[in-house]
Amino acid sequence: MFLLLIFFILLITSGNGFCQVISSKQLIKPEDIFSEELIFSPDIPYYPLPLEKEDIFNYYDFSQKIQLSPQSISQLQKNGFVVIPTPAEIAENKLRLRFSSEASSPSDDFVSFYEVLKNKDLPIFITTDSMLHYYHIFFETILMKLEKDLFVTHLQ
Repeated sequence: MFLLLIFFILLITSGNGFCQVISSKQLIKPEDIFSEELIFSPDIPYYPLPLEKEDIFNYYDFSQKIQLSPQSISQLQKNGFVVIPTPAEIAENKLRLRFSSEASSPSDDFVSFYEVLKNKDLPIFITTDSMLHYYHIFFETILMKLEKDLFVTHLQ
């Protein structure tokens, strides 16, 4: 990416008319960007540890869909949460996403992973690392589109 940035700067400053092309394409206008202050109060009820399975709100429904090992149940009761490997019945699911013509797998694509969880009516916890991963993919896609639609045509 650093090399791409240097290449981009050299092209802009090279004086061959490329700078005019960049300035004439306005991909995002300042009025398209807005911010809004979000005001909310987190309201998560306190619960004492260790937990009893009967006290966990959706434990019965969840345990009918995902089988937890005795060690995982013990960790859930002790900590109030547990991290488990992706069960095979989720990881091996193939599905076709609305925006893609190819089948994808939850073991390869986190969008597919969340889609399978939604289809199985399982609780979804979206973590910050998955959001950062999504932004990375989004940024990479923007760079590829810029290279294909804007830069390549002016290099030929």
